[in-house]
Amino acid sequence: MPSPPSDNPLVPRVWVNRMWQFHFGEGIVRTPSNFGKMGDRPTHPELLDWLATELIANNWSVKHLHRLMMNSQAYQMASDDSDANRQLDPDNKLLWRMPRRRLEGEIIRDSILALAGTLDTKIGGPGVMPYIDPALFQASSKRTWVGRPVDDPSTNRRSLYVFSKRSIPLPLLDVFDKPDTITSWARRNRSTIAPQALILMNNEFVQLQAKQFAQRLSREASTAEAQVARGYQLAFGRAPSTRETARAVAFISASPDGLTDFCHALFNVNEFVYVP
Repeated sequence: MPSPPSDNPLVPRVWVNRMWQFHFGEGIVRTPSNFGKMGDRPTHPELLDWLATELIANNWSVKHLHRLMMNSQAYQMASDDSDANRQLDPDNKLLWRMPRRRLEGEIIRDSILALAGTLDTKIGGPGVMPYIDPALFQASSKRTWVGRPVDDPSTNRRSLYVFSKRSIPLPLLDVFDKPDTITSWARRNRSTIAPQALILMNNEFVQLQAKQFAQRLSREASTAEAQVARGYQLAFGRAPSTRETARAVAFISASPDGLTDFCHALFNVNEFVYVP
C-alpha cells in the first residue's frame, strides 16, 4: 500500500486518532470520521499534532506508534475510579484513569480458540461457515446457512475469515456488537447485555472449546494446582492468588468434569473479555 501524502496534515491526524481510539476506547477527537466544524474538538490538540508528526517522521510506521502509545504512562494507568476526579471530568477526557474497554467479538472468539489450542492461523483462502443452530434461521424458508458441524476443525480459523451473511449473523459475534455490512462504522458499539453472558455459558462452540482447553491443560500440567496456574497464565496473563488457587483446585476436584467446567468459567470472567 503506498504511503499517504505527507503534505496533507489531515491524513496523519485521522490515522493516529483511530489508533488512539483502538487503544483507549475514545479518540483524541471523539468523532473519528468528522474532523470538521460539526465534529468534536480534540481533547489534547498538541498531542494529536505531535503523534501525527511522529508518524510521518518514522516513515508512517504503524508499529512505532502502537509501541509508543502502549509504553505511555496514560496506557499503563489503572482503571480505578476516583470520586473527586469523576466530579471534575466525568467523561475521562483528561485521561485520569485507563478507560475500561471490552474486547470485540472477533477477538473474544479468536482468544477462545487460542486458549484451547485449536486456532488455525493460516493466512488467506476462502471464508468459513461455522455452525449456527438451525432454529435461529430456519423459520424463514428463504434463509440458508451451509454451516459445518460445531466440531469441524476447518472452521477454527480467525474470525476475519468467518463468512458474513447479513440475514444470518454468527451469534457469538453478533451479541458482542459486530457491525453490519451495510454501512461504514467509525467506531464499535460497546453494549453490556445479558445475552453476552448467556452465550458464553450456553453456546455449543464455547462449550466445545472449554473441553479442548481442559485437554490442553491436562497435557501441559500434571497436578490440579499446576493446571490452575497454567490456565490463569494463558487466560489472564498473570498467576492466580493463593485464594484463587485454593478455590479453583477445590472446584476441579469436586466433579469428574471439574477441569472442563473450570476452563469454561475462565471464558466467562470479566477479566477475559475486558482489557485489564
